[in-house]
Amino acid sequence: MINLLSDVKKNEIRAARTNTILVRYILVLALAGLFIGGIVYISYESLKSSEKSATDQLTLGGTNASQGQANDEALLSALMSTGTQQDVKTSQLLARLAQVLPQGSFIRSFDLKTQNPQEKSLDLIVYAKKEITPESVRSSIETTGALSQVTIRSSSTTAKDVPNHPVRIEFSTRINSAMQQPTRQGGPLL
Repeated sequence: MINLLSDVKKNEIRAARTNTILVRYILVLALAGLFIGGIVYISYESLKSSEKSATDQLTLGGTNASQGQANDEALLSALMSTGTQQDVKTSQLLARLAQVLPQGSFIRSFDLKTQNPQEKSLDLIVYAKKEITPESVRSSIETTGALSQVTIRSSSTTAKDVPNHPVRIEFSTRINSAMQQPTRQGGPLL
């Protein structure tokens, strides 16, 4: 093959090919830059949303702590009022219940009832996290040895009273005679 083009034309064709290759490289680099920029933006947004959810969790944790303190104070006042009226070692009973309840559950309220001097019952309302089943809470309450005939009166998995604790369970139980005590003239022996 004989090339009859002048040297000037040959140089112009070579420069045009080089320019075309350079434009391709520039386009590939621009697309790569856009791709990397998109990945960085997506990871930034993901980090920002996880930070927001962590902040929300901490905020809810503070709310739960203050709400938990309010629950403790309500239980303490209920304990003081029922403890002086009933012949039951309520402080020991609640301590036993607190030890056996599954992690992530707590007693919201309780009510001591006396049908007759030998038969005392306790109604409990327990809140738990969504992974805890009412049956597991019932079986853990039975392990105290202080309560018998533990029955679930009602349960709900959509309670909105307490944040992060959607399971609400109402129990009815009988207090075993070991937890009942004789009273002296000044009131029960607590």
